Amino acid sequence: MNTKSELEHFITEDLLSGARPSLDPEEPLFSSGTLDSLGTLRLITFIEEQFGIQVGDGEVGEENFGTLNRLAAFVDRKKTGAASSST
Repeated sequence: MNTKSELEHFITEDLLSGARPSLDPEEPLFSSGTLDSLGTLRLITFIEEQFGIQVGDGEVGEENFGTLNRLAAFVDRKKTGAASSST
């Protein structure tokens, strides 16, 4: 499963309790109500545990968490940075 699929599965199954089968990759996650403050915290915990990266306070916002596509790209960038810094 790729990053975007893992994130979408977590959001639809865990945060939305299966109420929606999928997400539009460009759907605004905050303004649509898909992510609220508690959901965002749960998502950050999932990302840190699942992908082994740290999410800084300044990284949580529209630029990185605005859509599923942006979120997946952010996680992939962080994973690449974490992998290159550990070698």
